[in-house]
Amino acid sequence: MDTMTINKNTLILFTALLFLTATASAQSVDTANHAEELLFVEYEVDPEFPGGLQALHKFFEDNMQYPQLAAENCIGGRVYVQFEVDTDGTVLNPKILRDIGGGCGEEALRVVGLMPKWKPGRFNGEVVKTTFLLPIFFDKEKHCKPLIERDPPEPRTKWWKRRHRN
Repeated sequence: MDTMTINKNTLILFTALLFLTATASAQSVDTANHAEELLFVEYEVDPEFPGGLQALHKFFEDNMQYPQLAAENCIGGRVYVQFEVDTDGTVLNPKILRDIGGGCGEEALRVVGLMPKWKPGRFNGEVVKTTFLLPIFFDKEKHCKPLIERDPPEPRTKWWKRRHRN
């Protein structure tokens, strides 16, 4: 190899390392400037509904209305709603991760929107913005309307007259 090839390879390697170093330092500076906007998924202390888990169940029991479409079609199960708990405990950006249909997802979002401020999560002793996944159970056994209770369908006029002539 001649010295021109070695110098060229060295120059390309040096340029690549310089580019990577500049990119990495720009990312660390950017992250440091926006530390308050970080969203923690892993944290030491979970965010908590005021009053704990029993109060959360009571809140949903008092505020949730079983959707009529879900009751009529015997739809039940779990809807998963994800939301963020801000550093002041405000519930932000709720979204449905898994819906079961019949209006259950919309009802879950409505009730999550009514929730009071939570006790925020903590990481390294500091209050942080966290994400929370909440399963909300819709019990079809309690709310499903059996077929007997439903109004019977209207008979078709022509068919009814042919079969039930006096």
